[in-house]
Order: sequence, then structure tokens, then C-alpha cells
Amino acid sequence: MILDLPVSSYSIANLREFIGMNEEDKILVSVAGHYQYGDLDYETGGELLDSFQITRFAPEGFEYFFNQKEINKHAYYMAFYKLRDINGKYIASLGVAISKEKFLTTKYMMSALMIFMVSILIVISTTVCTKLFAKLLQPLTAVLDAVYDIGRGNYKINLEEDAVYEIRNLSNAMEKLARNISLKENQLKLHNDSLEKNLNRIDAIQKILMGVNLEQDFRVGMKGFLSALTSEAGLGYSRAIHLEYDREKNILQAKNFALNSSLVAECLEDREKLKVFSFQLHEIDRILPLLKVSCDSSNYLGKSLNENRILYENDKAYRFPFGNDLFHSLGISHFIILPLYRSENVKSCILIDYYIREREITQEEIELLTLLLLNLNIQLKNKEVEDRKLHLERTFTMEKMSVHFMKGREKLFSRIESLVDKVEKNGYNKKLL
Repeated sequence: MILDLPVSSYSIANLREFIGMNEEDKILVSVAGHYQYGDLDYETGGELLDSFQITRFAPEGFEYFFNQKEINKHAYYMAFYKLRDINGKYIASLGVAISKEKFLTTKYMMSALMIFMVSILIVISTTVCTKLFAKLLQPLTAVLDAVYDIGRGNYKINLEEDAVYEIRNLSNAMEKLARNISLKENQLKLHNDSLEKNLNRIDAIQKILMGVNLEQDFRVGMKGFLSALTSEAGLGYSRAIHLEYDREKNILQAKNFALNSSLVAECLEDREKLKVFSFQLHEIDRILPLLKVSCDSSNYLGKSLNENRILYENDKAYRFPFGNDLFHSLGISHFIILPLYRSENVKSCILIDYYIREREITQEEIELLTLLLLNLNIQLKNKEVEDRKLHLERTFTMEKMSVHFMKGREKLFSRIESLVDKVEKNGYNKKLL
């Protein structure tokens, strides 16, 4: 079925009425972007789509175009749809022109209404806030006036109850503020002290790594390392005891120790401390041969060595198993155990503590000691690899020399073997020789 609709003024008027358009809105037909027919007051052939584009709201497969244009001092929103024949060939474009005047009028009215409403809200909020703050600040104003009068020499001041209450609130607030500031200041001091200690430890560890060499002479290097652990210029521990692993007995035996010289001097100056701590500081060398424990995980020393990890406790040592009561008699407190691992049979550990001082051991401190221990263990393993390499080279050289010596002397060795056999059978006899 084909519907034929003639384009005339009558049909355009009925179409406008059917779709609910106003008199200001127009219906038109254009060809190739130029005005052809309609109720628009525009010359035939006049350009309409000088800068058109396909609208993004158009359904897929439909060609809608829109544009804005002013014609005879009237602004319009224009929309066009392409008309094609049954072969898809372009015929013309059917368009509508919606007047912008009502849109602009509505837009201006809405803008004016919004400005008016915002102005009303600003005036109301300003008035309310002014009265509210005036009421809230009235006691404070009275206090300020009283302070001003006192500054001028008028000491006869009568304050209302609200003003007195406000002064009390201000006093409490200032006191709370002062407490908070003091608390924050103390926290910052603690953080600064902790940071300073860690920086000093890092510097001390760098010096230890540069100055201590366990590869050349382990005994001498270990003695220097223990001194660095207990030196105030170093890591500042109170005592350090080195225990070596005895493979035959499967025990850890104390071999060397070091004391913090500053702590010893402090105890010597204080007679009371000297009486109490004399044994635990000055008698360690006498009981050193007795400080031995089995190398198993039933005690802290063996556990640290077997698991090859640092163990530490911020408490008295008597609360923990050490495998030997003599360690408890030394008053060990806030201690750390450092395992030194050269090989399965050549290993040892170091027991350090904060004796008397009882400083808190922090996680940052353990991390720095782990770094130090890692470097020392690398030194020890390098020494082990070097010794093993020298042993292999020595064995290979001796084997090579033996082969070289035996080569070409097979007949001589055969005669010697036959002679030895004769001597073994007949006994030693000069005639035999």
C-alpha cells in the first residue's frame, strides 16, 4: 500500500496541529541542505545545513541531522531526516524548525528565579548565623570587655553566670589542649630518641663490618666483635658471651666474653651496686668453663643455633629454659641470641643482654642485627669455601705427584714386592739378600 501525501500549506498546517507544534515552529523540506518548501519565511534555495552533523541520539540505520540557525532575526533549532527512494537514492530531507525564543525566555526566567532564591537563602542564612553567633559569643564578649576594663585599672568587675561558665570552659579547654600538646611532645621525643638510636646502631654496624674480620683469624676477630657489641661507641650491650659447638660432645661451650666498660665503671663507683653485681660482672671468667649446654632445641641457645635464627626476649632469663642454671645466676635480662653458622659442624652463637639497664629490645634493632649477622655468616662461609678449595687443591697436587713418581718404575716396584714376599715367607736372611 502506498500513501501519497501532497506537500501543501494545508497539509503542513494539519501536520503541525497533529503533532502539537506552535505557530512559531515550522515544517519544511530541503534538498541537499537548501530550503525547498515549507512555511518557513525563507527564500527558496537558501542554505540551511552549513555545519550539520549526525546526532548521536539517532537509532542505528537512521540519518538524522540537526543545526541551529537564525533566519530573519528568529533563532531556530532544526532537525532533518533524509528521504530516499526504493533504490536508496537520496530525494530530499524532511525537517522541523523549533523556535528558540520560548526556550530562551524559559531559560532566562529559570536563571532569574534561581538567582532570586539563592539571594533569599544567603540573606536568611546570614541573618540566622549572625544572631546565633552573637548569642554564642555573648559570654566571651563579656569576658573580653572585663579583660579590657581590668587592663585600664577597673578591678570591680561583675560577670554574669554565663560569662563565668564560659571562663571555666575556656580554662578546661586550654588545660586539655596543653595536656595534648605535652603528650604529643613526649611522643615525638620518644620517636626522635628511637630514630637517633637506630641511626647510631646503623653507624656502629657499618664500623663493625669494616673493622671485624672473622676470615683471617676467627679467635682474634671474635674477640674484637664481642668488644664492639659491648662498647658504648658500638652497640652498647651490657655483656656478650660466645659459645662454640663441640661436635664430639654435641654441646655448646662458652669460650669468650666481653663486658661493657662503662657499666663496670658505673658499678665500681656505686658501692651498693658493686656488692650486688660483683659476681655477675667480675666472676664470669671463673665460671666460663662451666657455661655449657646441650645443642638441642630444649633450650634457647640450642634452639637458636638449630633453627639458625635470632631469638630475643624483653624479660628475665630465669623465665626461659637455658639448659644450665648458671646462666640464670648471671642475672641475664632482656637478652638476644645470635647464631653464627659456618658449616654443619663449625658453628657457634653469641648471648648478649641489657644487664642492669634493661632497655627495651625493638623490632628495628633485631632487623639491624639480622643484617649484621648475615654479613658475618657470609664471611664465615667464604672462609669455609676457601679452606675446602685449598684442601682439594692440596689433595689433587699430592695425587698428581704420586702418579708422576710411580710412572716408569713398575719393574722396580714389582721386584720390591717380590722381595718383600720372600722376606715374609722365609724370614729375614742375609743370604736371601
